[in-house]
Amino acid sequence: MNNIFEYSPKELTTDAFLKWIFCELNKDQYTDSVAQFFFQLGLCENRNSSIRTIHVSLQEQKTDLILRYVENGEEQKVLFENKTRTTIHSEQLQRYKEIFPNCDYYKYLKLAYIFHSERKIASQNGYDVIDVHMIYAALKGLKSNHYLVCQYMEFLSIKFIEPMNRITKDLIRNNEYSLFKDGQAQQYFLSHLDR
Repeated sequence: MNNIFEYSPKELTTDAFLKWIFCELNKDQYTDSVAQFFFQLGLCENRNSSIRTIHVSLQEQKTDLILRYVENGEEQKVLFENKTRTTIHSEQLQRYKEIFPNCDYYKYLKLAYIFHSERKIASQNGYDVIDVHMIYAALKGLKSNHYLVCQYMEFLSIKFIEPMNRITKDLIRNNEYSLFKDGQAQQYFLSHLDR
């Protein structure tokens, strides 16, 4: 398949896709699955919540994404810091939380392997971690046949999930050290040394 996400595998593409999918969820066709999607990402407390009036802003005071919506009549606000392969830098999580102290949720989403120390820093700063498996499962739960959803899921699977599965299975079980050519395998190994 000629996958559009192959042409721009950067963080801004993830931000744009997230904005698109959250805006897409305002449509009536998703009424039955929007709460499930939000629940799987930790954006609501109940799978049966009523989620309405979804608004998204990108690069608001340099944050990746701010999500605003109404859950069961209550306004909610979520700050997302998104990464593709890079990691947290220069106290950005703390700084964003200071700029937006009244968010209901703070989310750190990363598609590539997430270091143990990275998870720890996110947690210490009050951010919940969303990994590639979580975003994939949430999208799968939408049961959407929209070509962009299908292409994004294929992109996640081919570029992140399958390589990580090979690393965690083949490297550990079969001593396939040639996998260290992949940056994610190196991150996986270094993260285990950091524990």
